[in-house]
Amino acid sequence: MEWERLPQRTPKPSKPKVVSNVQLVPPGGAGSTLKKRRISHRKSVGEPNVGPELGKAAVRNTPSGKGGGSGSRGNLESGTPNKRWGSKPSLNKGAVMGSKKKPRGPVPPRTAAVSITSRSEGFSYKDALVKARSEISLKDLNIESTRLRRAANGGYLIEILDKDGAGKAQALREQLKVLIPERQAIVACPVTYGELRFVGLDDTILPEEVVQLIASEGNCEEGDIRIGRIQPMRNGLSTIWAKCPLSAAAVIAQKNRVRMGWTFVRVELLKSRPTQCFKCWGFGHVRFSCTSTIDRSNLCFNCGGEGHSLKDCRSPSHCVVCESAGSKCDHKMGSALCESNEKKPGKSVSGNPAKTDMLEQHLIELKIGLCVVSEPIRVPSTVLWFGSDDGKAAIRWNPEVLRSPCTLSGKGRHFVAIRCRDLCIISCYASPSLPIADFRVFLEELSGAVRAMSGKIIVCGDFNSKSSLWGSPITDNRGDEVERWAAANDLRIANVGSVPTCVRPQGNSIIDLTWVSPQAVGLIGDWSVREDVETLSDHSYITFSVGFSPTRSTGSRGTGRRWNLSKMDMAAFDLSLVWACYDDSLGDDAFSAGEFARWLEDTLVEACDTSAPRIGPRQPKRAAYWWSDSIAELRSSCVRARRWTRGRRALRPLPVVEDLRLKYRTKKKDLKCAINRAKSAAWRELILTLDNDPWGLPYRLVLNRLRRSSPSLSEMLEPEVLDRLLDGLFPRGSERDAPG
Repeated sequence: MEWERLPQRTPKPSKPKVVSNVQLVPPGGAGSTLKKRRISHRKSVGEPNVGPELGKAAVRNTPSGKGGGSGSRGNLESGTPNKRWGSKPSLNKGAVMGSKKKPRGPVPPRTAAVSITSRSEGFSYKDALVKARSEISLKDLNIESTRLRRAANGGYLIEILDKDGAGKAQALREQLKVLIPERQAIVACPVTYGELRFVGLDDTILPEEVVQLIASEGNCEEGDIRIGRIQPMRNGLSTIWAKCPLSAAAVIAQKNRVRMGWTFVRVELLKSRPTQCFKCWGFGHVRFSCTSTIDRSNLCFNCGGEGHSLKDCRSPSHCVVCESAGSKCDHKMGSALCESNEKKPGKSVSGNPAKTDMLEQHLIELKIGLCVVSEPIRVPSTVLWFGSDDGKAAIRWNPEVLRSPCTLSGKGRHFVAIRCRDLCIISCYASPSLPIADFRVFLEELSGAVRAMSGKIIVCGDFNSKSSLWGSPITDNRGDEVERWAAANDLRIANVGSVPTCVRPQGNSIIDLTWVSPQAVGLIGDWSVREDVETLSDHSYITFSVGFSPTRSTGSRGTGRRWNLSKMDMAAFDLSLVWACYDDSLGDDAFSAGEFARWLEDTLVEACDTSAPRIGPRQPKRAAYWWSDSIAELRSSCVRARRWTRGRRALRPLPVVEDLRLKYRTKKKDLKCAINRAKSAAWRELILTLDNDPWGLPYRLVLNRLRRSSPSLSEMLEPEVLDRLLDGLFPRGSERDAPG
């Protein structure tokens, strides 16, 4: 009997793999030999590529089947072209894989503008704009759409919203210069500047050559370029700082290296500097809006002394801003040391207040109305916090999200209960060191609180007990006690899945539980353990939604936001109307009544937006007062480190797990330190504003704290009770005599 041979599986072609940025193997083709492959095609810096056949990425054959490695190696040594490479453009694929997308640099502004800044006290912006409106025709300049804005320095900006508005802005500037004398106001086209640093200059390069290079490569005017002095470096070469339009700086910085003289120098695009006042040297405002009485405009930027400038200073660096704040001042103002002059926070402990700070930020981001907290750092004595007698269980009410009032219903040694509408929420905490007898007493007290309430009840807390009922692999004595307690009070477990709620180096556990009464089972939804959120704790956040029963609306107030008339700038309002009313098309017959009404409404809205801020119903906060982009980046890196630490921990070697755990601990420490530094800086800034504005933000903070110490009567009453009370005091439809 002859056996028929089964068809064999053909090996898959090997795929290229990027390993470095040096070409080892050129594309296979007729006549390619090993001798030609070993020829080094090195080029000098800046030499253009010769043909597309020279790729920049190296490839390595990685066989996917048996015998694939020997066949590939044999073809390489013999110099014959590889057939499998001929079927797929491996080199081009490797080149595409090796090419990484460069991060996007700074982008120049999309619109052009013309600025008018007063130079004399008697200058009137209104008269100047009225004169310009009557004598300058925007149609002759091909300008279709403009917008008037107030500048930060007190002047006005005429924004040109058309495409290719740079040339139109230059034409409008020239005509405005003819109408407005130079001694009265400055008319210019504001330009966004960028800063460059050229590194590696030799002794033969002059500053004029740097200016010519920027003007030619960046396609800008030499008058818009400023350069510093050539500074020597330790390696014998020099460096120079330059300031030019951002569009030119971005073009030059993309080249990384430019030819200057007989050599190539490295070019770097510096980070944009923050807004700084040149009067008080504070950040975040300019001289026009500065309210400080301190004038440092005549001091040296380096040492803070008088009688000389920065370029002639030979004294050591001394930051007068940090000195006035009582901090370390032996550094240059605005340097990296200026941000780290705060006191370093102490060693990371379980009671670090950064956990509470991060909780407040997540309440804002996730739009949480009620938050049940176990083991809080402290329970503030405000109407927004409800705490147990031992301070280990608390409930945080966020009125910006949950408009319904929350009132205290009861509390004990290890629990606290509140009522919101027809829903009762209980927060509890049982310490793991609590003996089993005291744990039974805790459950009895909790049972009394549950029986005292009726209807919809939700119990949340850290029970520090394990049971297979809520996903734990084992059941301990505490778990049996909690099961009997829940059955006696007719409570249902709301935990979903087996995701651990507490992750420690010793192991994972599910100890944070959510219990609901039968009436509240249908209200709970989207219960989940938030593993994607950093808590700076071993425990993870648990979020779920609660569907409240609808209530009768007690008012018909509109949701529109009005303008703050007390902060309205009447001059800006008048100028905005004057500028907007100058339109050649207003007199056309084709302009219907409806279109004219819409135009009138848009013009008034734009004028009000220009001259006054809007106010209205208080909007929820977008972030905590100490939150910043740098802290957000630290939190993201901390979340990534935690995922690497917890993912596939059983499959990794122990040294790798310890290394990942150490990195995660370092990331958490950096995040805590950044939060503490931001809070300290905000506190110092608040203290400095006491003398300048004693009735401003500090006064409002103290007043709000005093008001929140005890809730008002209307906040403690239910909406239905408040409606009946108001209807009884003020009957609807009744006519009463006016007060005499």
